[in-house]
Amino acid sequence: MLNRVFSRSLDPTEVLSKALHDHPLPPLDRGLATELVYGACRQRYAIESLLPKYLKLPINKMEQTLVNLLRLGVYQLLYLDQVPAHAAIYETVELGKQLDEGAGRFVNAILRSVLRDRDADGAALRPPPERALPGWLWHRWVRRLGEEQARAAAKAMVTIPPLHLRVNPLRTNRDTVLAALNEKGILVEASPIAPEGIILQERHPVETLPGFREGWWYVQDIGAMMVSRVLDPQPGERVLDLCAAPGGKTTHIAELMEDRGYLVAVDRDAARIRKVKENCERLGITMVEMRVANVATSQVNLALADRVLADVPCSGFGVIRRQPDVLWRKDRAELARLPAEQLAILKQAASLVKKGGVLVYSTCTTEPEENEAVVTRFLAETNGFTVDSILPYLPQEWHSHVNEAGTILLWPQWSGTDGFFIARLVRHG
Repeated sequence: MLNRVFSRSLDPTEVLSKALHDHPLPPLDRGLATELVYGACRQRYAIESLLPKYLKLPINKMEQTLVNLLRLGVYQLLYLDQVPAHAAIYETVELGKQLDEGAGRFVNAILRSVLRDRDADGAALRPPPERALPGWLWHRWVRRLGEEQARAAAKAMVTIPPLHLRVNPLRTNRDTVLAALNEKGILVEASPIAPEGIILQERHPVETLPGFREGWWYVQDIGAMMVSRVLDPQPGERVLDLCAAPGGKTTHIAELMEDRGYLVAVDRDAARIRKVKENCERLGITMVEMRVANVATSQVNLALADRVLADVPCSGFGVIRRQPDVLWRKDRAELARLPAEQLAILKQAASLVKKGGVLVYSTCTTEPEENEAVVTRFLAETNGFTVDSILPYLPQEWHSHVNEAGTILLWPQWSGTDGFFIARLVRHG
């Protein structure tokens, strides 16, 4: 799996899903495999900052399977206290021997050197959290947040996040889902932030959790739930979701509307629109109309709506903890390329808002070029819109994080969610 992720630059979530489908494992082994892949991805740069101390060749000059074995072994030695050191070394060396005996001896020597230098729990040798980020991104965060907060953000971004569930009120209620999960011995708690949110402290295969097939819930970060809450859709209204796939916010909007009204889900990818349809069917949602269109490049023929959501494509630096491949698949070039597309989508969305209507712009990135700068430029170039107060739609404890412009950027170190930017706009004329 690591060879596929790193050598072919594939999405670890998709690689894991396919591998675990093709090679079914017992729950504990499945959990360990998931932890090893995501962990080696999250800590890729941190581990690579440590390895030169033990290597004679630069990493980019080495056979990549060998490098991945070292990533796998070092991750277990420094970051996993559940795996005994002798087991981590033995298993990694055995994998090395599948290349050749020399590879096995090499892996053994490196890992034993790491083990010799580490303390009891690996903390002394473990690189600081900022080493897990590309240097350019770390320095940007330091300039904006200060070193202490930037380090807290880095640590939160590379820490394994809990699984968040959004309860579907069309099928059940939160107490029922909590009781069903507790009955299975799963450690859960009700979210204090989102009334439909549940937090699982342990990782479990989603399909095996009570209520999955029944459509009782949808896996969604609580930060993402707040986007639909800021939109505040009402039953009977006409609502548009212009970048809808795979349907997390679309289905949440439909649930908030009690599956009554008119909701159009638009996405440029026909295959991903089918995923929206599948999610609607599992959750028992019937009100959604699907459209395939690229709203960044072509005019969408839709009637004006009471509310429009533009949850635009972005660099994804806010969801590193769930999509660690963002760390090496995205770079500074994204910050120059994406804002033009994001602005085009926002302007298209604005053209579909009726007078007095609401327009929400959101991203899952932390970077201002894609967030505040896009909104500022939109307001300068588009008549009739102003920033509306976001405070009534946020928990009280988040109010101090709303900036002077009236928008908010969620950071995981204080929100406990992924990183999301949210702006609520209203049309006056």
